[in-house]
Amino acid sequence: MSDQELHAFVEAWVRWCATRRFYVRPAAGNLLARMQPAKVKEPPDARLSAELAWFNTAVRALRAMDDADAEAFMVFYIKRARNIKTVAADMGVARSTFYVKVRRFARRAWRLSQSLARADEQARVRIGSDKKTLDGPDT
Repeated sequence: MSDQELHAFVEAWVRWCATRRFYVRPAAGNLLARMQPAKVKEPPDARLSAELAWFNTAVRALRAMDDADAEAFMVFYIKRARNIKTVAADMGVARSTFYVKVRRFARRAWRLSQSLARADEQARVRIGSDKKTLDGPDT
């Protein structure tokens, strides 16, 4: 995947993160409020994408492991900092190094998401073959 394709994918992930809250209507606080019809201004528009969900899992996992490049990634894509030069100076790195950190984290998260997806698929295949073994031969 090229840097441009990866950037487009991460932008899709950012939109996915912003819209996935539309999957389920927030629960109202009391019983009478729950009985009222929903007043939704926007229809649900979050894409059902396993690839974006795996990428989200990978980003969260890398952030939980205190990845050194995670801060630059989050500032660039989530916080949408306008003055990258100032942010880079606050982090103690050059502007070009800041962009290297962003790309490096995105690429690391992409690779981890692909590994997670492959592991999940292998587990599904293994579970399916175990289930067939338990069911016995087809007659």
